[in-house]
Amino acid sequence: MRSKREQLRERGFVHFPDVLPARLVEALLAFGDASFGDTVASPYGMIRFNPWQDGPLLVDTARRYLAPIVCGLLEVPEILFFQDFLISKLAGSTLAIRWHQDYSYWPVDSPFGVMVWVALDDADADNGCLRYIPGTHTLGEKQPADFVIGAHQAPRSDLPPQEAEARADEAVVMPVRAGGLLVHNHLVWHMSPPNPTPRPRRAWASCWLGADVNWAPEHAPHPFNYSLEPVSGSPVRGELFPRMGPGVPG
Repeated sequence: MRSKREQLRERGFVHFPDVLPARLVEALLAFGDASFGDTVASPYGMIRFNPWQDGPLLVDTARRYLAPIVCGLLEVPEILFFQDFLISKLAGSTLAIRWHQDYSYWPVDSPFGVMVWVALDDADADNGCLRYIPGTHTLGEKQPADFVIGAHQAPRSDLPPQEAEARADEAVVMPVRAGGLLVHNHLVWHMSPPNPTPRPRRAWASCWLGADVNWAPEHAPHPFNYSLEPVSGSPVRGELFPRMGPGVPG
C-alpha cells in the first residue's frame, strides 16, 4: 500500500480518517455556527475568513492535530499557517464551487504547501463533498478560474488555460466523515457540487505554505494586499502567520 506521502505526491490529495475526536468536532461546530451568526447565505452557502483570529480554539487545534500531519507529508520541520476558512454548504445550496487551483488566489511566490480540509459534518457524494482530478498538480499553474459565478478573477494570459471540464469524467469523489480530513496540493484541480440534501455540509479549511515563502502581491488579488500592503519579495512574517511544527514552541 502506498504511503500517505506517496499518495499526495502522485495524486495531489490524500485522506486521513478520524483525526479529530468527536468532542472537539462538536466544539468546532459550535464555534463555527456562532461565527456565522446572522450571516445571510448565498446559493453557494457561507464562508468566514480567518476565524482562527477570534480565539484560541482553531489555532490550538491546528497546532496540535494538523501541523504534525502537514510537516510529515512535506518533510519539513516547520510550516506557515497562512489563512483559514469556515465553510457552510447549507442544506439546499443550489450552486457548485467550480473547478479551480488554490494557488491562483494566494499573493505569494510559491505554491509549495497544502490545503487541509477538515470535515465537521459527514460529507458525501449527495451533500457536496470534494471532487479531484488526480495528478493535475503535476501540470503546473494554469489560468485562474472563477470558482463562483461572477467572481471575475483577474486573467493571466501568460498561463495556459485550465481545461477541467473536458476532464471531469476523471474526477474522484472523496467522501469524508466528520473528524476526518483531506490534504491537497495547491495546484490540484478540485471542486464541490451543490448540496440538495436536507443535511448541512460544514468544514474548516486552512492554507499552509512553506516557511520560506515570500510575498508576491502581483500574483493574485487578495485582501492581504490591501490590509497589509506587502512588498513583493519580502518574507511572509508576523503574528498573523503562525509558524508551527514539531520544533516550534506553541
